[in-house]
Amino acid sequence: MAQKDILQAITEEGEACGRANTSLDANPYRLAERKAAWIRGWHAGRDQQIAFEAHDTITPEEAAHNRMQITALRNRFSFLHREPSDV
Repeated sequence: MAQKDILQAITEEGEACGRANTSLDANPYRLAERKAAWIRGWHAGRDQQIAFEAHDTITPEEAAHNRMQITALRNRFSFLHREPSDV
């Protein structure tokens, strides 16, 4: 199985765990790349579950778009979180 396929499967596993209200601490992976993939999936699953519970469902595409917007804003303002010696 290709690395990309493995990471996709891990992301989907994390997403299912997020939808099932599994604790974030239940992440079974230690390798950073796999751990991060599971966490990304978990957050996507939680977003879907929270939206469903609020009866304000959004599509996976809308959730992805929202996450991209948040990431873009965080990147834009990341200088606010740097130490003076980093600038």
